[in-house]
Amino acid sequence: ADTASESKSDDDASQERKSEDNQVRTIKLTASAQYMYNCAHEILNQIAPVLDRRSFPLDPPGKLQSVVIGGMTALLESYLIHMARQGKVGRATDQQSLAIIANAYFLCIDLLPRIVATMSAHTTRTPSELTSFGDKMKRLYVALQTDFCQRRAALWISDHWKWQPGD
Repeated sequence: ADTASESKSDDDASQERKSEDNQVRTIKLTASAQYMYNCAHEILNQIAPVLDRRSFPLDPPGKLQSVVIGGMTALLESYLIHMARQGKVGRATDQQSLAIIANAYFLCIDLLPRIVATMSAHTTRTPSELTSFGDKMKRLYVALQTDFCQRRAALWISDHWKWQPGD
């Protein structure tokens, strides 16, 4: 349901990012992924002053940081799980499935490193929980891509070559 409305608005959302060679590139996102980017950035902008140890020196070491990291992880994870379920139910079109795969990819290679960099700039430590969550996100992206390719290959073989299991 959600993916059907997303695929219609794929052309409307884009995000600029600097690549490793410092060139600005535009990445295409679905409306929901763009919304996720915007929410994550807004949350970080609002919470950054609170994360600064100079602002809240009485905070037990890392307690507030852990809560924020846990919340950010939960936000991203719930979005990705929802999108993965939408792609796996079998009702998603190829365009919608590819949009879901692209969302997972860009959240993993672009948004998460931005979150880590922003949080690292305002905290006393690098949020290693987010880095390990990035590994989990990469596995999800690979699983989505593999599942899509397997489904398409099976359809192509049965439709194009008219091969049936056991032939």
